[in-house]
Amino acid sequence: MHKNDPEAGWSNFIKNPLHGEQVKLIWEKIWVVGHSQGAGHAGFLAYSEKLAGAGLVSGPQDNCRDSSGWISESWKTKEVRVFAHEGEDAIDLIKDNWRDIESLKHSLPQDISQLNPQKGKHKVWVTSMTSRHTSVKRPHHKSVILSYHAPLGEKNEFIYANFIWPFIAGSN
Repeated sequence: MHKNDPEAGWSNFIKNPLHGEQVKLIWEKIWVVGHSQGAGHAGFLAYSEKLAGAGLVSGPQDNCRDSSGWISESWKTKEVRVFAHEGEDAIDLIKDNWRDIESLKHSLPQDISQLNPQKGKHKVWVTSMTSRHTSVKRPHHKSVILSYHAPLGEKNEFIYANFIWPFIAGSN
């Protein structure tokens, strides 16, 4: 990306961006967010690399206890934020995984019912807001990440876009 657009600022996140040297990421400056299976990938990356932070949306959904046990081991990334819908098919497994993440162990799932929750108060968010398109397959799973499915507020604004998505992505 730096090579294609050197003025975009990508050099802030890489070492050795010029002169054909091997490029290395500066993980400590990178915030990773993943949804569903991507939440498992983002979580494993947060476990294995010291990132600026990680956002896990609707996941991890894997039964992480039956594998190498990485989810309950000490993660290199300490700033981890999570979000899911109470109606998710795998919500119990997702919550179990969250409870095993060291930096989240003392965070209890909070039901968001207001548009502007207090900034930075919780690392764990669980919503029960209804998707706008409940006739589609897995509407709750889609509603937490796709604006087409996300609930709208009184002024027809995307509720999650006001706070939840920026918070999960480390923007506030």
